[in-house]
Amino acid sequence: MQLRKSVLYTYVACILIFACIYYSLGTSHFNSGMKKGSFVDNLYFSVITMSTVGYGDIVPVSQTARLLATLQSFLVIVFIMIILFPTDVMDIL
Repeated sequence: MQLRKSVLYTYVACILIFACIYYSLGTSHFNSGMKKGSFVDNLYFSVITMSTVGYGDIVPVSQTARLLATLQSFLVIVFIMIILFPTDVMDIL
């Protein structure tokens, strides 16, 4: 149970960290109606990416933004593996 709590806290922290990174990149890295200087839009994109929903209203267009979104999506797979197979993943680590 403690492991799942830790994973949940880390999951939420990743959403916030990536939102800050996207915010620092600026709107030129995304193809959308994202408002300049809107942290909420960046948080929204981070949540949508982390949940793997991907509505498509905000799309990364630069290589940097695409690489970050790919990394964030990959982290979701890692989190799911840790939750579903905690002992197997810990053996690997």
